[in-house]
Amino acid sequence: MDRTTELYLQECQAPGSRLRHAVADAELPPVLTRMSGHRLLARPLFVPEAELRGFEQDVDALFDLLVSLPTRLFDGDHTRFHATLGVGVRESALLSRLGACPPPRYGRTDMYHDGDGFKLLEFNIVSQLGGIDRAGRLPSALMGVPSFASFAAAHRLGFTDTGRQVAETLRTAGLTVTHGREPVIALVEAPGELDMYRRSWEPLQELMRGYGLDFRLGELPDVQVRDGGLFLTCEPDTPRVDVVLRAFGVEQICGVPESESLLELIVHAHQDGRVVLWTPMGSELYGNKGCLALLHDPAFHGAFSSAERALIDRLVPWTRALDGRVDEYARSHRDELLLKPNDGSNGTGVVAGWQVSDGAWVAALASGRRAGAVIQRRVVPRTEPVVDPLSGKVTDWHAVWGMYITPAGQAGCNGRALPAEAAAVIGFGASPETRTAAVFTVED
Repeated sequence: MDRTTELYLQECQAPGSRLRHAVADAELPPVLTRMSGHRLLARPLFVPEAELRGFEQDVDALFDLLVSLPTRLFDGDHTRFHATLGVGVRESALLSRLGACPPPRYGRTDMYHDGDGFKLLEFNIVSQLGGIDRAGRLPSALMGVPSFASFAAAHRLGFTDTGRQVAETLRTAGLTVTHGREPVIALVEAPGELDMYRRSWEPLQELMRGYGLDFRLGELPDVQVRDGGLFLTCEPDTPRVDVVLRAFGVEQICGVPESESLLELIVHAHQDGRVVLWTPMGSELYGNKGCLALLHDPAFHGAFSSAERALIDRLVPWTRALDGRVDEYARSHRDELLLKPNDGSNGTGVVAGWQVSDGAWVAALASGRRAGAVIQRRVVPRTEPVVDPLSGKVTDWHAVWGMYITPAGQAGCNGRALPAEAAAVIGFGASPETRTAAVFTVED
């Protein structure tokens, strides 16, 4: 347990303390309250500034390694790179739209703290990042609670406003189109997806509007090009769109035949300088878990310097592709491994070897080999003790920390947590017991 958490727990357990009620006392915006108000961890998470800065530097270096993989390992042949990751021909062509340039620095790392430091479990290099609406607003709301504000001042706590950083990222991305005026942002979902995810995107929409952005929601079929610009037909009053925030992936495009032609409208507008597509289709490939496996593949050991190898070993748990070379190891080390689909999200398809039988594990390995998956060595997170506001009882939780990155640098963090004895996958879609937590840095 870190020292700040220890002090926080002591204060929460003091007679008459209001600190243990601080999260419940915090006032959140109505849209965010509707989505997350019932799923708040009863305390925030704490991390020393120096530790987070060190991790940020490692993540920056890892990002550079990941986007260099096609050149380092495949002589710049993106077709071979895609094939190695199990990407189909049609999907490969879509991922290559707008060329094979490195993606912008935009994403979220998901990591565990094992007691010694952070270990990166996944690197979500995508534009449809979840949790942005919570990452800055939860700590901001807590700072408005007197009991917590006093604790924060006494222990030099701070946080980065993720929403503000993302708003500036989108504003900067649109400069080539807007030439300084405020951009119009359209978050565009795949056909038929907006009704499913609208409630999830509305807190982000509210947040971005609070930072001065005209932020709209639509689907690919709503996109129309006319009068030299791109518009959303679902909202007749929508002015010309400057930045398209892509909330669809290549699998969704391939799943609906007419989507590809709709995507081309945006791609052509981007190429002609009439709109900015954030981010290009190819960005998501570097978030494929198969990329982490390439970093640990013995066949490519010589492609990395000794310093780069040390970075990989320090940051990324041992990860290997299910390609037949690790079958015996995977079968005999079930208790130490997780199976993860290459392109899965929200914990979908993850199998924890220590939670299933030998037979179920062998079947999962066979299925993962066919579909494209990796095995990753288990990281046991440190426990995060939490005082129940009503009973005063202390229970242990496990947390996934999410750190956001933008071209301007680290853009804040948020946390997701589960009771320590619960499931192996900590995610809102994976378990109804998952809670979200504010993250504060502790000044050095």
